[in-house]
Amino acid sequence: MDPSLDLKNYKAEFLQIIGMQPENCGLVHIPCFIDKQWVLVAVNFDERMFDILSPEYGADRTMEVIHTVVYNFRLFFIQAFPRFLLFNIRDFKLRYINVPKQQTKTDSGIFVTCFMETFDGTNIETFKPVDIQGLREKKLFQLVFSKENKAKAEVVSNFRRQYNIAFF
Repeated sequence: MDPSLDLKNYKAEFLQIIGMQPENCGLVHIPCFIDKQWVLVAVNFDERMFDILSPEYGADRTMEVIHTVVYNFRLFFIQAFPRFLLFNIRDFKLRYINVPKQQTKTDSGIFVTCFMETFDGTNIETFKPVDIQGLREKKLFQLVFSKENKAKAEVVSNFRRQYNIAFF
């Protein structure tokens, strides 16, 4: 992985259009897919930290990518907000948050979405690997029945027809 982005391709005007105002942000989530494993880097503006939520803390490749993500975020932030004085993003430290450990790497996506939903900047809602099936079902329901899902009627109808499921 290239340790730095080519910031010459990003104009300050474009970066400021992204709609982020650092003084109003609590957390910015950066999900990272590393060696078939999802990990979450949360930029915690309230605590002045880069919070790492990773079930595989300490893996060499994971650490390398996390450090690269943090390095690039700092550069990107400085480029986007050159006159921002409330804090110095270079001073943010890395902090590893104790998170539930998954049984298999295939569960990492479910875990990371749960981390994004429940991490408040200091704590995370705990759950156990046995909760995974219920969490999968909950996420599927949320995705399929979201008001933003334009394809849901067709998806649900096809699923019901394929598996002969009556509507309840």
